Amino acid sequence: MPESFSETVICPSPGDVPDLVLRPSAIYAKTARGHEEVSLRSFGLSPKQRRALIMMNGKKDLAAIAGFIPLPELRETVPFLLAELFISERNDEAVPSCAKEDGIRRAALAPVKQMMAAAASRHLGLLAGDLVRRIDNAGDREALQSVAAYWHLAILESKTGTGKAGAYLEEVRRAIAAL
Repeated sequence: MPESFSETVICPSPGDVPDLVLRPSAIYAKTARGHEEVSLRSFGLSPKQRRALIMMNGKKDLAAIAGFIPLPELRETVPFLLAELFISERNDEAVPSCAKEDGIRRAALAPVKQMMAAAASRHLGLLAGDLVRRIDNAGDREALQSVAAYWHLAILESKTGTGKAGAYLEEVRRAIAAL
């Protein structure tokens, strides 16, 4: 019979995972590094680690995920993903209670995102699709800064963007700093 949260008592012992990490109601979401791993496979996660990372969508709690991934695997994988900054716990208290504030922040990011997406499309052509999605999904200043690094490298390595990448990056840095 598969192990479940309700059947398991997690006892703290040396080297064991703390209760707070594996509580059934914990909800984890991918960080920018986690999204990068899912799309680019650049950090070399094992298949089990990658599967758990994909499930961490900021909506499902660990009890729901345990229905798809065995609990012993979660006990091993969740602390690793946390320690390596692939996921972070979603904290509803950190989310602004006023949707208007969130809308203002997103509106401030929009011109920077549009400029980055246009430059990516111009210099990367059809290869810009994934990068443009990552730009669109950046929900805050920090996420946009993270994507800007990859965006800059992609344009720098393109045939037509090599000479313009530095100027683009400075413009994006100034715009993000002004937010």
